[in-house]
Amino acid sequence: MENAAQPTLAEIWSKLYAIDCQESTKKKNGLTYLSWNAAWKLLMENYPQAHFEFEPIEVHADQSQTVHCVVVIGSYARRMWLPVMDYKNKSIPNPNAKDVSDSKMRCLVKCIAMFGLGFHIYQGQVQPEDTWNDDSADLSAPEEVVKAAPVAAKPEVPKKTAAKQKAPAPVVEDDEDEFYLAFDEAGATTWVEAMIDTIKTMIETKKGLRGIYDANLKCIDHIKNKFPEIYARLRVVMEEKQNFFKQQASKETA
Repeated sequence: MENAAQPTLAEIWSKLYAIDCQESTKKKNGLTYLSWNAAWKLLMENYPQAHFEFEPIEVHADQSQTVHCVVVIGSYARRMWLPVMDYKNKSIPNPNAKDVSDSKMRCLVKCIAMFGLGFHIYQGQVQPEDTWNDDSADLSAPEEVVKAAPVAAKPEVPKKTAAKQKAPAPVVEDDEDEFYLAFDEAGATTWVEAMIDTIKTMIETKKGLRGIYDANLKCIDHIKNKFPEIYARLRVVMEEKQNFFKQQASKETA
């Protein structure tokens, strides 16, 4: 029997999404970001039992890397990933330990946002929730727009790295308590825009596109049925990305 004191995902989302994070945000390179320590402080003030873990790092064919974070509140978990990038949001081949550490903390903030805290910061930003080391960024350098390049080979996790890190235990979620059930039109729009941004800037393979779709299938179906016009925008972006991968595959086999 479910513990009466256990909040539902809808309750967690409503509580955290309503928090005003403006006093804790900063501006850099035209973006608004929430620092990891501010995000964690706000989370602890509301859910002190929350904890996080980092999953094994993905190492790609070009030797760039992607970090993965899991945040758990009660019996619910959210997962997020982020390439190890420089201050221009460009992936770094063979990143050093500091690059990886900074990206992990950026990823932590993004993962916390999936529960609602600071989620509104995603809206309208190419690279949301940034929280890299302020002292290391060269703000005098010109900005550049970087498009994600497709990864030719299947991402691999080095066996030694995976063996040293303990993946978190799977978390069972109650379907009736899914956060998306609390969406109004504004909430659905915000979620879809964040999803679109992720697909455009972070998804680099056909497998990755399928993965993010399958992982969010229940939420997508809910929005499709309840907010068809909002869902239509997501479908257009998904189809554009699919066509892009088809074109790349055709070039490689030509």
